[in-house]
Amino acid sequence: MTQKQTKPGAIGRLEEVLAARGAEPARWPDADRTKLQGLCASDLEARRLLGEAAALDRVLRASPAGSPSVALKQRIVAAAVADKSNPARVVPMPAARRNVRSAAPFSSRGYWPAAALAASFALGIYVGAFALGDNAVELAMGGSTVSDRADTLALFSDLTGSEAELPL
Repeated sequence: MTQKQTKPGAIGRLEEVLAARGAEPARWPDADRTKLQGLCASDLEARRLLGEAAALDRVLRASPAGSPSVALKQRIVAAAVADKSNPARVVPMPAARRNVRSAAPFSSRGYWPAAALAASFALGIYVGAFALGDNAVELAMGGSTVSDRADTLALFSDLTGSEAELPL
């Protein structure tokens, strides 16, 4: 097998991409992907680097993901603040406030829509139970009132000779 001689710059770029993005070509920059895949196919050193990166990717995928301890976070912040050559700006964040509701049942805005719905439901039951709104719709639509209906019933009974109710 004939091996192509490549420039050290191309191998150096492959090392950078493998270190930053891993061995999966889909994660490589679009501008470099085709050139680096061709390099890996033709150069023995490039294939070795790709194999090492693939092995590292497998190890990283198999290892459990853990969260850093509080002590580690404090050491990182302390090191960043202590490094005078690269000034770090550490902004203290206030502790998250919990959404604490008071003991009053309707103190939060979230209860008001439910309270309004319950009140309208109770009002509807009251109006319907005591027949307070029998003529409300008819009057609003400009229709007949109870007295108009009684007049119609009297006319109907005179014509038919019976006391039957009018169909609604």
